[in-house]
Amino acid sequence: MMKLSIVIPAYNAQHYIHTSLNSLLTQDLSNVEIIVVDDGSSDETAKVANKILVNSQCVNYKVIIQENKGVSAARNTGLLEAKGDYVLFLDADDYVSENVCRRYYYRY
Repeated sequence: MMKLSIVIPAYNAQHYIHTSLNSLLTQDLSNVEIIVVDDGSSDETAKVANKILVNSQCVNYKVIIQENKGVSAARNTGLLEAKGDYVLFLDADDYVSENVCRRYYYRY
């Protein structure tokens, strides 16, 4: 079972979503799920995110594309898709420190 789902709403984030995703891909837990919700971007956000995730070791991910509804709706879409016991929301321009998922996992 998935312990932690990470939801990333993204809008026109093609130039910086790689930083966010790469910081997550360095985490050392296999029971983490990454969900990127492209909220109607007019750039290549979904394509960039998908390429990064496909080329990674991550097997638990989704890239969802929806029409633009705003960041709250994108978070709600990700929340509906999340399979984890816990959900962590990140913005597309956020990044996390090394082992943050492990610390989160053992805390709960």
